[in-house]
Amino acid sequence: MSMIVSLKSATDSRIEHLLKNPSTIEEFLEGEQGSDYLSLEKAWHGLHFLFTNSPWEGAEPLCYLLCGGQVIGDIDVGYGPARAITSKQVAAFESELEKIDQIELRRRFNPEVMTANDIYPAIWDRPIEEDDTIGYLCDYFTLLKPFVKAASQNTLGMVIWTA
Repeated sequence: MSMIVSLKSATDSRIEHLLKNPSTIEEFLEGEQGSDYLSLEKAWHGLHFLFTNSPWEGAEPLCYLLCGGQVIGDIDVGYGPARAITSKQVAAFESELEKIDQIELRRRFNPEVMTANDIYPAIWDRPIEEDDTIGYLCDYFTLLKPFVKAASQNTLGMVIWTA
């Protein structure tokens, strides 16, 4: 079974409602998925590692794909509960992401270190002729940056979950 991280933008008032009423999280996540939704598929862990240089932790705001924000109740939505980050946190995340470009992302990429740290999925040591793993991460990075930027420009927060 795959582990997929998804992000869905939401107003701070909607996030506040979800935090106060966690039983509504499944309905929120199952709602129509349009421009307010992004799936990072299996690239989430590799991106997190390249942002934070940490397998599971890291400093805010670059750690938000895996940690930080507020847990929305105790309802398991796949692999644990969803988390919410406010519009201010999204703005901070966007500001830090703007400092990273594909050249910097490629510079941080070290397949041996990622393999040694068990970064999901276990594909980092594949020969580039067979599987361009850094290209895979760059593709999702180019989706993530404008998604976070749009949320920030619209003063939106995000709900992040793993399913």
